[in-house]
Amino acid sequence: MAAPAQVDLDPIAEIYSANVKAKFQSAQKLQGIMPEVSNSGAGVRHDWIGSSLEMSEVPTGASEIDTSNVSFSPVVTKPLRFVIKTSIAQSDQSLTNINLIRAHTQLHGMAAARTVDILKIRAIFENPDIPVGSLTTIPSTIGPNKGLETDKIIAMSTELNNEDVPDEDRIIISNSDQYKTLKKDEKYIRDSYTGRHQLVDGGLKQIEGFELRKLGKNASNSLPITPDSTNFDSYAVALQFEAMQFIYNVPLYTRIVADNANGNYVIFTEMLANAQIIQKAGIVLAALVLDANGDAPVNS
Repeated sequence: MAAPAQVDLDPIAEIYSANVKAKFQSAQKLQGIMPEVSNSGAGVRHDWIGSSLEMSEVPTGASEIDTSNVSFSPVVTKPLRFVIKTSIAQSDQSLTNINLIRAHTQLHGMAAARTVDILKIRAIFENPDIPVGSLTTIPSTIGPNKGLETDKIIAMSTELNNEDVPDEDRIIISNSDQYKTLKKDEKYIRDSYTGRHQLVDGGLKQIEGFELRKLGKNASNSLPITPDSTNFDSYAVALQFEAMQFIYNVPLYTRIVADNANGNYVIFTEMLANAQIIQKAGIVLAALVLDANGDAPVNS
C-alpha cells in the first residue's frame, strides 16, 4: 500500500522526537547521579576524588619551586549502540492519530530511559576491570538487622569521608524492598532524627547527606538480587557524583520512515552510550539480606 500523499513526515517526526525525549528525561530513575557528556572520542576522564597532591611550604621570596610529578590513569568508556523499532499501519490516517503517536512515544521514551539506568547499574555490578568484590562494602551484620537502615548508611558515609570524598552530591540507590526496611527503622521514623514526619510526608528524600533514589524491585532497571536457599542477597549503592561518568557518542535520536512495501510507518529510537566507574573510591556498597517477604533478618 502506498503512503498517503497528504502525510508530511517531517513535522510529525519533530513532534514524535520532542515527546520521546521529554518522556526519556522524565522517566530516568538515575538521572543526574553522575556527569553525562556528549563525547565523540573514547570518553577519557582524568579526575580524582581523593587527591594525594599537597602544597609544600617554601621560604618567602623563593624563586625556585620544585615541580610536583603528576600522573593519571585514563579510564576509557566504550559506547554501545541501542535501538528500538516499532511500526504503525499507514491506513486510517494512523500517523496523525495523536493517541497512537503518544502511545509509541511513551514506549520508546521509557525504554530508552530504562536503558540508561541499566547501563549505570551494569557499570557498577558487571565491570570486568573493577569487580564488585573490589569495592568497599559494608557487611550486612552492621546494625540491628540485615536490611538497609541508618547504621549502614552512616557507615557508608564514614567510608566516603575516610577517602576524602566531597560531601556534596552524594546519592544512595536502593530497590523498593530495600527501602522498605529503612522505613521500618526507628531512627528513620523518629522526628527528632530526621526533622520530618516520615509516615505523613511519604518518606525521606535525603538522609545523612545522601539523596535517596528508589528503583522498582521487579523492573528491568533494578539493582541485582541473588537468591540463596531461603533469603535474597543484594546491595544498596552509595556514590558521589564524580565517581562515574555517562557518555553519549550519539544522543537519543529518533526518526520515522515510510515502509510502503508493507503498508507501515517505521519508528526508530537510537542512541550510542555507556557508563563507567572513574574513581572507585567514590562508591560504597552495603550488603543486604532480605527474606521472601522482603523483611530483614535480625542480627544476633
